[in-house]
Amino acid sequence: MTIQELIMKAREKNCSDIHISEGMPVSFRIHGKLMDSGFAFPAAETREMILSKLSDSQKEQLENGDDVDFAIETPDYCRQRVNVFRQMKKVAATIRLLNNTIPTLNQLKMPHIL
Repeated sequence: MTIQELIMKAREKNCSDIHISEGMPVSFRIHGKLMDSGFAFPAAETREMILSKLSDSQKEQLENGDDVDFAIETPDYCRQRVNVFRQMKKVAATIRLLNNTIPTLNQLKMPHIL
């Protein structure tokens, strides 16, 4: 599975975030709660999935102990913010799924006075 395929699955479930870490099952954040996504990959596959989105200079930045932040766009023209980092000497990533539209106050269940 690719990162883009994982993002599309997460969007189907109305996730706000995807949490990926080498050797751990993938988690989705849905309505503020961290939940098991039902996806688990071997550590090497997870590592490759994450590193495949990085340029050589970003890989070097990660190897030097820094986090890497960037955005990716999926084929459906949606954007995601990605943070790649090391956690307990393993590669991990958090992906924030961004909306293409600004929700209305009704959709946000905000008071009408606003």
